Amino acid sequence: MKRQFGWLFFVALVSGWLVVPTAWGQAERPMLLRSDASVQLMQNGRRHLLDMRLAAAEKAFRQLARQPDGQVAAFVHLSTISLLKAAVTDQKKFFDQFASRSDSLKALLDALPDSKWVEYLHAEADLQRAVAWAKTEQQVKAALAGRSAFKHFERVTKEFPDFYEAYAGMGLLHLTIGTLPRGYRGLLKILGFSGSIGEGMKELKLAAERSRLSQETARAYLGLIDVILNSSMGDGVALLRGLHQTHSQSTLFMHLYAFALLTNREAVKAEKLLREAVRLSKQDAYFYVDYIDFYLAEALFKQNRFDEAERVYRVYLARHRGPALKATAYLRLGMAVEMQGRRDEAARYYQQVQVARAFDSDEVARRAANKLLKEPMEPREKQLLLGRNHYDAGHYAEAIPILNAILQDDGATREHKCEAAYRLGRVYHAQDRFKEALDAYEYAIQHPGDPDTRWAPWAQLYVGEIYMEQGQNRQATNAFEAALAYQGDFDYHRSLEQRAKTALQQLQQRG
Repeated sequence: MKRQFGWLFFVALVSGWLVVPTAWGQAERPMLLRSDASVQLMQNGRRHLLDMRLAAAEKAFRQLARQPDGQVAAFVHLSTISLLKAAVTDQKKFFDQFASRSDSLKALLDALPDSKWVEYLHAEADLQRAVAWAKTEQQVKAALAGRSAFKHFERVTKEFPDFYEAYAGMGLLHLTIGTLPRGYRGLLKILGFSGSIGEGMKELKLAAERSRLSQETARAYLGLIDVILNSSMGDGVALLRGLHQTHSQSTLFMHLYAFALLTNREAVKAEKLLREAVRLSKQDAYFYVDYIDFYLAEALFKQNRFDEAERVYRVYLARHRGPALKATAYLRLGMAVEMQGRRDEAARYYQQVQVARAFDSDEVARRAANKLLKEPMEPREKQLLLGRNHYDAGHYAEAIPILNAILQDDGATREHKCEAAYRLGRVYHAQDRFKEALDAYEYAIQHPGDPDTRWAPWAQLYVGEIYMEQGQNRQATNAFEAALAYQGDFDYHRSLEQRAKTALQQLQQRG
């Protein structure tokens, strides 16, 4: 769960103040600004911020801070710049700068009389603090800031129900609460905090349709939520594509759209977009988004271009100073090297895979690395990797014969065949060949091999998704409940629980 909602936190901090509004009337000026000159300065700074031209953005907001009416709006954006730099670099100096600027913003707000804008900006400031502390694993402080943000959002939406700017943050919090395990939601409800996926989505859609400052923020949330939670069953990829097309020079939206493309098995398109983001980011005007390198390496790895992927993983590991995505990067680097026949070198990279954060992806990387340290990749495992990558890249015709060959291989182990069946099911599922997908999933469920592997429970989850797509709600419910019944600490078990419970909530809303 933490791995998935890390993406929502990332969007919360980088897009919460990035929308460039149309001209504001006298009674509509945002963020407590009173003059046209101040509004224009804010708009100019936001354009630079959106494109990741952070030095130019900072200059504009420092200018805004010198205006008689501009300090609050300026510190809102200066805090965002610092948090954005911290998020994409993991450098302590930027987290410290954010904390200082956020404290200044809160002091400015505390000195002002109550109003809907003051209440709203308190909420957004607290939400940013929650993001910063969650990013640095300070969970208690993050929870307290999140609670404060929730109270401010709740107050402003109740007292000013037509103030649509507030529904993006409120929707994100409601949705996050709705995806927590039932026990956590029960505790939060006792403490006065409740939320559901349906409630959060409704508020996000309201902000996307009717707000002015928060419209694109809400669209980014909706797009990533669909990509992460619903496997792009809705219009998430289209939403993120639209944001990229509207802001074609923004390396931020290039990055988010490329992530959606990779998740949607469009590795070739993602690679092209990420290479353009790298080209722009190397210009002096832009602040470099470290994660672009990681996802470019992923796009190459998924195309079985291991020598190219190796070089880009090395760039990411050398550039990024924090723990984000490092476990996966070292694992993938080792696998890319081993697929090129350099086993001893690969083992050195596997040894560097460490769990630095309580994320599913780090745990999965550690397990895989430990297994690969014990035994080198044997030929069938290399074939399975090639087949998996063909699927992940959207090259379905290439994946099918590789996976079928393993299923028909008398020398393949039970575990190899189970994984091959699961991955074959994923290929057929992506092609809407539902009967063949169900048969392949059923094979994986009936022949699970090692009970600690994820193939059988995840096959059961995808059986539920097929039935859900076809409107067979009773069969879908049974399948999701069967997926939740699996015990053990298999890979991505928390993600499976989250997805299955989300789907069951959606089925309940259908009636």
